[in-house]
Amino acid sequence: MYHHVLCAYDGSPAAEAALDEAMNLAAAMNARLAIVSVVEKPPAGVVAAGVDPEALGRTIEHETGDRLRAAADRVPD
Repeated sequence: MYHHVLCAYDGSPAAEAALDEAMNLAAAMNARLAIVSVVEKPPAGVVAAGVDPEALGRTIEHETGDRLRAAADRVPD
């Protein structure tokens, strides 16, 4: 029996399918579900393109947070 289920999530169709399976598994096992995502730092080369890497990093983190909140909203209590 599982007590915890971990689902990696990036908003892709495969991640959506994995989240559905993770929700089903967690519900069947009465387990806690955690949804995680990884945010990479922008490559140093973006400076040469005139992009502020810190601003880009904040934008990426914000978008990732939005995706994770939307995924979490799909999970029943």
